[in-house]
Amino acid sequence: MKKTIFCVAALIVFSLGSMSVAWDDGDRALRVVADLSHDSGKLGTYRALIIGINDYEDKKIPDLKTAINDARAMAEVLREKYGF
Repeated sequence: MKKTIFCVAALIVFSLGSMSVAWDDGDRALRVVADLSHDSGKLGTYRALIIGINDYEDKKIPDLKTAINDARAMAEVLREKYGF
């Protein structure tokens, strides 16, 4: 019984200690960024792989009608609105 209580107490102390270390990541100040557009150079390059398959080789999977068009539309939205 004493061994169980000791193990539980040690686990609690260890958990609390590791939480404080994980939360202490140094500088947490907020800063205002004037220009955060994709043209500013402050953001990295975004990439997306969009796949639309209408015709499946497996006969157990029914073919789709709009998957390719949906993929093209998604690519257009990502390019125009999100800088991909």
